[in-house]
Amino acid sequence: MGDLGNVGGNFGAAYSISEAEDIVGWATTSGNQATHGFLWKQGRMSDLGVVKGKLCSVGYAINSKRQAVGESDDDCFGTNA
Repeated sequence: MGDLGNVGGNFGAAYSISEAEDIVGWATTSGNQATHGFLWKQGRMSDLGVVKGKLCSVGYAINSKRQAVGESDDDCFGTNA
């Protein structure tokens, strides 16, 4: 187990790791105001952002082709693919 980094906040979780050792999950933004899905690869975390007009996102799974699936919504509890 190791620290993957952050996208500005203090909290996060990894949900899936691919055969290529890429990882997706969520991390809080600056001030812990929202959650953003992330992609961690080769030692670096990238913020996946959100669907236009939404506040939060999360990455749930990733395959060996670096295709990720997740959700994004205004209240961090809804589901928009």
